[in-house]
Amino acid sequence: MSYQDENGNELRDAQRLTVGQKNNSVGAPNVPTRSVNTVATYNSDNIIGGTWGTENVEVPNLSVGDNQYINARFVNASNEAKAEVNIEQDRNTLLMYAKRTTLAQAESGADIDWTSQNRINFGNANTYRASSADPSQPAAIGETTTVALTRQVPKYAGQVEFDGQTYNVTDAASLKVYNDALIARLQEPRLFPGEEQNGLQKAYDDAFDKALKFEYNIYTFQETIPNDDVAQKRGERWVMAASGEGSTVTVKNGAYLDVRSVPDTLNAASNKAKSGGAMLAEKYGTAIVEEGAKISGTFYQMVVRDQGSRGINNGVISTGYYSKDGHDTSGNSSNPTTSNYVEGMAVTVYDQGYFENNNIINVAGYTLNAPEKMNYGVKVGNDSKAVNFSTGVINVAVNNGIKTNTAGMIAEGELSIVTNDGEIYIGRTAQYEKGAATQETTPNLQTYGIWVKPIDSKDKPTINTTVTHNGTITVGTKAQNATAIAVTRTAAGSKITLHKDSQINLNGEAQNANGSPPLQNIGLLAQDSGDADILTAGKITVDGINTVAVKLDGKAKVDATETSNITINGGQDPKSGTRNYAVYAEGYSADRQASGTIDGEINLNGVGAIGVHARNYATLTVNQGSSPKFNQGTDQIGFYIFGENASITTNEAKMSVDTERSNLYRIADGAKFVANGLTKITTSGKDSIAVLGTGSNTTINADTLTFNLTGEGSNALRIEGGATGNIDNNATVNISGKGAVIGVVDGQGYDVNNNVDGGIKASTLNSSLDTTTNVEGVNAYIARNQGKLVFDAKTLALSGNNSTAFSTDNGGVVEVNGSTVNVNTNGTLVKATEGSTATPNTFTANNATLNATRLLDAQSGVTQFTANNSTLAGAFVKADNATSTVALNDSTWRVTADSAMTSLAVNNSTVRFSPCHRWQIQN
Repeated sequence: MSYQDENGNELRDAQRLTVGQKNNSVGAPNVPTRSVNTVATYNSDNIIGGTWGTENVEVPNLSVGDNQYINARFVNASNEAKAEVNIEQDRNTLLMYAKRTTLAQAESGADIDWTSQNRINFGNANTYRASSADPSQPAAIGETTTVALTRQVPKYAGQVEFDGQTYNVTDAASLKVYNDALIARLQEPRLFPGEEQNGLQKAYDDAFDKALKFEYNIYTFQETIPNDDVAQKRGERWVMAASGEGSTVTVKNGAYLDVRSVPDTLNAASNKAKSGGAMLAEKYGTAIVEEGAKISGTFYQMVVRDQGSRGINNGVISTGYYSKDGHDTSGNSSNPTTSNYVEGMAVTVYDQGYFENNNIINVAGYTLNAPEKMNYGVKVGNDSKAVNFSTGVINVAVNNGIKTNTAGMIAEGELSIVTNDGEIYIGRTAQYEKGAATQETTPNLQTYGIWVKPIDSKDKPTINTTVTHNGTITVGTKAQNATAIAVTRTAAGSKITLHKDSQINLNGEAQNANGSPPLQNIGLLAQDSGDADILTAGKITVDGINTVAVKLDGKAKVDATETSNITINGGQDPKSGTRNYAVYAEGYSADRQASGTIDGEINLNGVGAIGVHARNYATLTVNQGSSPKFNQGTDQIGFYIFGENASITTNEAKMSVDTERSNLYRIADGAKFVANGLTKITTSGKDSIAVLGTGSNTTINADTLTFNLTGEGSNALRIEGGATGNIDNNATVNISGKGAVIGVVDGQGYDVNNNVDGGIKASTLNSSLDTTTNVEGVNAYIARNQGKLVFDAKTLALSGNNSTAFSTDNGGVVEVNGSTVNVNTNGTLVKATEGSTATPNTFTANNATLNATRLLDAQSGVTQFTANNSTLAGAFVKADNATSTVALNDSTWRVTADSAMTSLAVNNSTVRFSPCHRWQIQN
């Protein structure tokens, strides 16, 4: 037998490629947000080439004669009859090469009970061949017809341009080289090509896809149809089916069915589960798994189709493996012919069917390389409904080594309704009794609790769908790349609601063997969900790492009501630096903008937690009472806004930042600081920051705010990395914290972990704020790394012991214009450190009055001090290793203590000495 394509090429010679799963986690510096992201990539070690000549292709078995089971029955009950099926226990495994077979058929109000424990395999009975003349009809006996196989063949791109380099991708080996280059580029601290337009994950995906496409080639051979039953259509094959109003099939307490029914080739393509399985309910029929009963197996377990049809699970349904009397899924599958877990679709509901789960559904993930596979617990489509009631449990990804996506509940199509009042758990072993002990499993491919998805994954949007979450969804401690509820590519009319009593627990803190950070877990994901109405009123708790409670990606809108609660307990991953977020919103263009309103509560308890993040084309509104609360932890961020098209509008009058080294606002790279009605910010955390502006094109205007600096070393305004800040006398700064800082301007930018980010950029802080305080150790303004402070206020009066008006470091620049500055009680006007000859610390006073115990304390490096038309009183001091150059132009200096400087230039100026004091030049 020889399969050939239309050009006569042999299938055995066609190229074959396995790329493995896209679950290799790479920690990538997120340049725009100055943080760390994780990207799911292909592992180059799993990219394997070859030819299709090594594939085993099933050859038709001919001349089976009367040994083919066609339209076979154990029992056919109708007209309200009742029947019981009990197969002897010593013959509990049946292998039947069956076609168009239902072993127990209930019709017209009949009831059939299955009371024995059996494994039934309908075999791989060959499907019929289509007629060449009319493919919708079976081929006639004696007709020579064409048998086709479709195989995926790699199409390498050849020359690929990426990031200024040319790669020649022609086979698996060169694809590995290219993929390694992509991974290395991800790890560089600069924007990945395409990242700004589509996000980092899609940018990698697009770059990989440039090098490789798959073509689906058709290979055929000619076959003459024999006069034998083997040529007949396979059709549907069910163990039990209920058809017609009042008809019921039940698997009874103590019984179980382990079933394998391979889909018919044509029926499988329709994606309507018309291929067979353990139980079917259609045309107002009902299928029931009784409490104490089990059904399990591969492919479909229960299908509910047609108006009025019902499926009810009061027992245990397990999919992707044979559960028998309670298989432990922490190890290999129970399949007698393979150790793998395979295809599993536990419950499929469509065309106005209804299903309810009152007990347990276990969903195993596929462990063979088959990226197109999707195992699930319940899938609902086409005006159908499924409910996981309060007593219901759905365990998702109950095994290890999963190589495909898995889901608990899926909604697709039009007018689908999915309700979860019970429990969905991602990442633990199967249960056969509620409350039974489990072990955590390790899923790392995309796994969903509830997924509202496009139809057939072809981006045809799901419309007018209703999803309601009233129960609990938990992501286990070893799970990664998991999403509790995902809404992807939906359209107007769909409504997804997380009710006020709902709970999502995100516990994932997986540790990968190669040391890479875990892939991100998400509570609620809205990804290009369009105009779908998505509302969260419940509670989301983050106890893991690299986790986002609510994520908006692309064109999406999510609103959090006043009863919503997001609590971040989990801390920053110490290995990778990945953070946890309460809300993360990212848009990519004016047509793909993310938006939402937050009316609920956000609690930050974990180290490094971030409250609300808006990036690029994202617009969020945080209403009164909903600003993040800094309860415990350190190094947190309340609002993080990145990019000139991003904004977070806060409708809060008073806010505070209460934890150490945390900041309320981080405004980056042109983002907008919009604080409607905000009047007061309190910084009670030690070294905390009220508002931080960073990056080019960022301007912070803090002209109408009141800052209460109550925490030791806390800071009202920090400007860095190319930003500009303004604070005028309409603002108020009240200082009660020792060592508090009004403003910092730093030419150097830093990431969210306070690591140096990029080179030094021109940064400016303009202050015309009058300030008077008697608090000890105040360090009013700091200019470092060539950052420039322009001070135009009338008065700066620091009477607390050991205070400093202006600190300069590593080329910091301070300019004082027309101001009166008094720093009494062992105070310093200018403290200078680490200036260089090329970039000295610089202080210039114009028309100013300056009084301090120390006018200049040059502690290290090079400093230039210039006074123009100013009046000075105090001393100049310097360390032995410091250089200080003082120039007095049209000024008066009253020397109040012994002074020293490297050089003094006096131009049309007066130097007055108090008794017993002197100054000296120290070279």
